[in-house]
Parts: sequence; C-alpha cells; structure tokens
Amino acid sequence: MTLSLTARCARPMLAWLGGAALVVLGLTGTARAELGGSEFSLQLDQARANGDVHTTSFAAYDRHEITTLDGASIHEFADRSGQIFAVTWHAHGPIDLHQLLGAQYEKFVAASPQARKDLHHTSVHLPDLVVDVSVIMRTFSGRAYLPNALPAGVAVQELR
Repeated sequence: MTLSLTARCARPMLAWLGGAALVVLGLTGTARAELGGSEFSLQLDQARANGDVHTTSFAAYDRHEITTLDGASIHEFADRSGQIFAVTWHAHGPIDLHQLLGAQYEKFVAASPQARKDLHHTSVHLPDLVVDVSVIMRTFSGRAYLPNALPAGVAVQELR
C-alpha cells in the first residue's frame, strides 16, 4: 500500500499537533486553584476532579465546593481579590495533597518530621501555614490555610 503525498505529509503534521497539544495540556495542568493560588482556574479543578462546583458567597470570601462523582468534596476559600487562602477536603480515598497545597506542599513535607502526629492525625502548624490531616477508616479529611492571608474577621472555625 502506498500513501499519497498528502497522507505522507499529514501524518507527521498530526503527530506534531498531538505533541503540541500534550505540551499545552501539561502547561495548563499546572495552573490550578491551589492554596495561595488564584480562584480563576476553578474550572480546571472541576474538570480534573470530574465534579460539580457550587459557590457560596460570604461577606469576606467565596467558598467553592467541588463534589466528585465518588462523593469527595473539596472546598476552596477565596478572598475578594481571588486568592485561595484555605482548602478543606473530605474523601473516601487518598487525596492529592500536592495538588491542593500547590507551592506550600514542599513546606508541609519539610515540616512533617516535626509535626504533631498520632495514629489518625498529622498537624503542621507554622507561622505562615497550617495543615491538619485525618485518616480514619479509609476516610481522608483535613484543612490547610495561610494564617496571614485570612480575611479580616474570618475565624478558622468557619473553614469547613
């Protein structure tokens, strides 16, 4: 079987376009509404989690809740400038903390050896980052927030 000139030219072009598409998808995959990041990439998080988003507005912030098909829920709290200052989660399986914590993840990992721990909980409390993680009977839940980024008048207890 011989290919026409058009078909021989089209295959390399399609391969190149496919590779370019993967690079673009890879680049956009790094832009997510992570702790300390922007809420403007919320639709990407929704697509990545294959879930629905529901937004509730409060006086000083918006709470975006992503609910996945398997019942996991992720709350992203954004101040009026659009910065994510806190995230909470509840899932029936492991959660990607690297994705949720974003640039703060390395700080969390570095502080983990000194964290308060027991059989089901890990708590990292730094001046600029607080992360509480619980794993009880295959249920993963927790919260992470930036104490210095909490909007005025917002209590940590509100972050659920």
